[in-house]
Amino acid sequence: MVDEIASNCFAVRTRIASRDITRLYDDRLRPVGLRITQLSVLVAVMKMGDALPSEIGDVLHLDRSTLSRTVQRLKDNGWIDELVGDDGRSRPVRLSRAGKDMIRKAHPLWVKAQNEAASTLKQVSST
Repeated sequence: MVDEIASNCFAVRTRIASRDITRLYDDRLRPVGLRITQLSVLVAVMKMGDALPSEIGDVLHLDRSTLSRTVQRLKDNGWIDELVGDDGRSRPVRLSRAGKDMIRKAHPLWVKAQNEAASTLKQVSST
């Protein structure tokens, strides 16, 4: 029973693969000081325009605490700007010029990671 779960559980296997792929992207993005979680939020904000953090979390399926930490780091680095919301409580964010520049810098590194991840996944799926 334990061997069956340890060897065949799709949830366990996909979580391991996810951590490995995340590590690959993080390693490739390290030269520009970015992690894949941060890049995904920057890209979402760029696509969404002005967006509430809760909307970003919904789109990316991120929990509030992870998203809150990530958004704070992006603000601290000047990659996103916090706007004043209509009701004073909500704080939408917008990609800053520095954030757009970061996406441009990160793109070639992301392409490398993407190609490596695709190659790795093809190898795994063919075995």
